[in-house]
Amino acid sequence: MPVALIAMGAFIAILLIWSVLLKRSMAEGMIIGFLVTTLFGGSQMLQYLYVGIQSSASDVIVYAAVGFVFMAYLISEVGIMQRILDFLNSFLGRLRGGPAYVDTVGSAVMGALAGSNAGNAAATGAVTAPWMMDHGFSPKRAGTIVAGNSSMGAALPPSNSMVIMLGFAAGTVSHGSVYLALLITGLYQLLYRFVLVGYFAKKDGIRKTDPAELTPIRTSWKYGWKPSLVYLGAVIPIVLTIGPVAAFFENHMNLGDSLENISIMIWIPTLIVLLACIVGFKALPKNIKSVHKFVSKSMPRASEIGVLLFFAIAAANVFVELGIGDDVESLLEGVEVPSWGMVIIVTIVLVAAAGPLTGAPAVAALGQVSMLTLIAAGIHPVLAIVIVLMATSTEGQSPPASAPAFISAGLVQVNPPSLFKPLVIFYLLPVLLMTILVGTGILPVPLGGN
Repeated sequence: MPVALIAMGAFIAILLIWSVLLKRSMAEGMIIGFLVTTLFGGSQMLQYLYVGIQSSASDVIVYAAVGFVFMAYLISEVGIMQRILDFLNSFLGRLRGGPAYVDTVGSAVMGALAGSNAGNAAATGAVTAPWMMDHGFSPKRAGTIVAGNSSMGAALPPSNSMVIMLGFAAGTVSHGSVYLALLITGLYQLLYRFVLVGYFAKKDGIRKTDPAELTPIRTSWKYGWKPSLVYLGAVIPIVLTIGPVAAFFENHMNLGDSLENISIMIWIPTLIVLLACIVGFKALPKNIKSVHKFVSKSMPRASEIGVLLFFAIAAANVFVELGIGDDVESLLEGVEVPSWGMVIIVTIVLVAAAGPLTGAPAVAALGQVSMLTLIAAGIHPVLAIVIVLMATSTEGQSPPASAPAFISAGLVQVNPPSLFKPLVIFYLLPVLLMTILVGTGILPVPLGGN
């Protein structure tokens, strides 16, 4: 009997009932789901309970996730995102449909720093949605673009979903390889969105912005280049661990062991927070009382993500103890499905789950078994992780439970269901197809070593 798969089915059912039907916190559902999975251990239930909690408590990924949450909060609070959007508008605003291009790139920037689809729609859309409507885009079109671009929060690294998958991978892949592979697939999505905005601008007859309305590029560069320095916090750890610079240090300076000990999941949020404090120093609190208030505001979101991730990884380790790998292999024995067929099946299942469960919880519920299924079908482990992350990034375009769609509809004052059809046609289905093309090797992705 496939006990581990049955336990996972129960785990998913609890998450759906708790969050979708009862409308309760996903973090609460994750705790209950974890406790239920330990019951499948029978007389060894307490041992599985201990293994799950102990494995999460010692997993660096859990602590890194909290760091990413605070990083995103800090960047928003000190005004870095607003300055970056203003900076982008000086360049992209000169194009026909400029504000939509600003939203596209701004969502990518916000996504790479914050990793949240709903937060992306709220933070970026609050600025760009009025711009788009002022330049001739209809409220429905502006809302569609904001919600459609929101998924860049999960499509680009780092993201909460990526952190969860790295926890599931448990050392079978390097963090840097996954980061780089997801960055490339995120750039594929960004390129598609650029083409799409050009199509929208032409179809809707959008005018170019009067140059007199734009900040001169020289002025924009003078005041806007500093916020971009925060990206060095991501670039430096990646360059030191992947590629020719890493190879040079390893081969010629005897630093191989030291470089292997660099955890980009720790160093990226740490360095970005440090750089954000330097760039946004004037906006930081200056006394103990205001510092306490500033940090306290970030705690609810950090605690929710921390709890969700802690018990997701704990449950995943229980599934491992119950034999999830053997169950998947047994299930696939005798099944004549080529690897490309398995990619299509898993992608469709994940896209369908991303709507009701939302991105990170969908990854928590289905990420591990999806990854193992793809690996068993012959897919490279890094590619298997990327497929899961790309497919579940469609949360923002998946009706009827898309939080970004409701946020975007509120920003442009339209009925949310009016956005569902264009989101599916212009964003969800193309990303689903892109995921399949990546999974089957038609769109190349660097995989590194496993």
